[in-house]
Amino acid sequence: PSTDRILVNAGLGFYVEMSREQALNFIAKKEKALKEESKKWTQQALKVKAHIAIVLKALAEMQGVDSGALAKG
Repeated sequence: PSTDRILVNAGLGFYVEMSREQALNFIAKKEKALKEESKKWTQQALKVKAHIAIVLKALAEMQGVDSGALAKG
């Protein structure tokens, strides 16, 4: 079999036949997109974590409890 063209998983169960050069370009673009998506979700997770900390602190203040004790428990 020829190795001039290879099958690349394009996602959603689809495979696309590409030259090695096309495959490398596709992979580089896919990697960049995945890194950007990962960064977006990481930022979202940090926002949620910050909101949780604020809510825990507010609850602790309302209950007259040390907020550090709530975070550990």
